[in-house]
Amino acid sequence: MGVPQILKSKYARADFIARHFEGLMTRWEKSRIPNYAKRKGKYQPVFIIGAPRTGSTILYQYITNNLDVLYINNFIDIFHRNFFFGFTLANKFIGWQPHGCFKSVLGNTRACGWRGPSECGNFWYRWMPKDRHFLHSGDISNKALNEIGNNLFSVINKFDKPLVIKNLNAGQRLRVISKIAPHAKFIFVKRNPTFVAQSIFRVKQKLKRNNGEWWSIKPKNFESLMSLPPHEQIVKQIFYLEKQIFLDKKLIPPTNFIELNYEDFTADVGFALDKVRCFIDDNVAMKADDFDFRDISVNETTTIPKGDFEKIEQEVAKLNWKTYE
Repeated sequence: MGVPQILKSKYARADFIARHFEGLMTRWEKSRIPNYAKRKGKYQPVFIIGAPRTGSTILYQYITNNLDVLYINNFIDIFHRNFFFGFTLANKFIGWQPHGCFKSVLGNTRACGWRGPSECGNFWYRWMPKDRHFLHSGDISNKALNEIGNNLFSVINKFDKPLVIKNLNAGQRLRVISKIAPHAKFIFVKRNPTFVAQSIFRVKQKLKRNNGEWWSIKPKNFESLMSLPPHEQIVKQIFYLEKQIFLDKKLIPPTNFIELNYEDFTADVGFALDKVRCFIDDNVAMKADDFDFRDISVNETTTIPKGDFEKIEQEVAKLNWKTYE
């Protein structure tokens, strides 16, 4: 009998194995996860947060390619139900050499192979809802909080390295994450909102989304934005996503939170990466003697019809992007 069509890709085959042996892997993890999680480790999880289309993926790729940190790669993503096992297997067979992955399709890096950095949304959906992204601290049970924390810290403590996570939903869940990991660190990526909005506008056109149809991360008040004209809806999506982060950063120790502008990052990648390295931890080493610099495509020009661009500019100008009042 031939291999079913659905199992012909390496990702489909690996996913089939991960599902089939989930119970066995869970039993293997049962004592190991609590054992490592309760240890007093040196490092914390580091979250990359912000609105979509701000450059968060390319920053994630540069950090994980150049710095000696843990991250969820496309191999580990397959084992999102058995996070600790996935990291253990990846460490043994995949390794943490530079991945050389600097391209993505809306954040997806599977074309890069197993080492490509993944957002691994399915890990979080084991405990958190898919249909809403903002969460109050009481929306998740203590049992779930403990399970998430144990998964994260068991990996961090076993391999004795910081864990860098890029999952933009996390920016709307600082109230929850601050309970899971009170000393977690956050890199808030920002970009000129006019060009962020233009990029989202182009994505929605490419995906043939209707004017009122939502795309990507939802702020707390997204339902009230659904009926807005398309240009206003996109701009206010960005605004309220960033506003939530701005308001909730008070939950984070000031030394554990930084803002990084996309424009500054692309202007001097080496300086920005060294800043990030020191922020994560002074002990974090580089994977090579020099940073691996690849060209970053910075498109801060008008790439949509002039009328649409002007409407975006007008909506951006109406809002306070410093204090979000």
